[in-house]
Amino acid sequence: MMRRLGGLVRRPGAGWLLASVALGVAALATLGGRDHSPTASIVVAREEIPAGVRLSGQHVGELLERVEVPHAPALEGVLQRPEQAIDGIVAVGLAAGEPVTPGALEGRADVGVRPLLPGERAISVNVAEPGPGIRPGARVDVVLAGSDPGGSARVVVSAAELLSVGDGESLGGTRVVSLRVGARDALEIAGASGIGSELRLLLRAPGDTAGEGLAP
Repeated sequence: MMRRLGGLVRRPGAGWLLASVALGVAALATLGGRDHSPTASIVVAREEIPAGVRLSGQHVGELLERVEVPHAPALEGVLQRPEQAIDGIVAVGLAAGEPVTPGALEGRADVGVRPLLPGERAISVNVAEPGPGIRPGARVDVVLAGSDPGGSARVVVSAAELLSVGDGESLGGTRVVSLRVGARDALEIAGASGIGSELRLLLRAPGDTAGEGLAP
């Protein structure tokens, strides 16, 4: 843990992390204490996480971990459970082992895109013109609506991550969007985007990952 926190102190170009630098120094000062000293649970990055990454409920456990460190007052500003980071967007890239604070997760979805993980697919499809608030980083349900009046609708994929929304004018009331989904869900969407059907996006509330469709 000393190596991890030391990396935080040495890391340049992270002005917004001044409070975390002080945190690291305070934690380092306690590391030489005796084994029975009080400890605290904090959340750190398992690996390097670039800016713009949205920490979904599916992957927050893969990118963050909970560790025990000697207690220090400054540690009160660090997340204590990985679940607290769900739907946060990394503001500035996190180094491996770096403590995660609420301020570290106040980024924008348009500053970068996390690379696809094994089992994930990126798929581009035409959908009905997205409504307000449906922008990169949002979680959406993909709904298939029949072309006949009064036709039924069904959810094709739940909680897909919106990667991009096509620029320019819409074409016939539709727009191309890119979604991050699992392999099976990509096939579902591809099959549902045939002639005579219309795909729509339903915006989900932040943190609502029920039925999240990212399994390969």
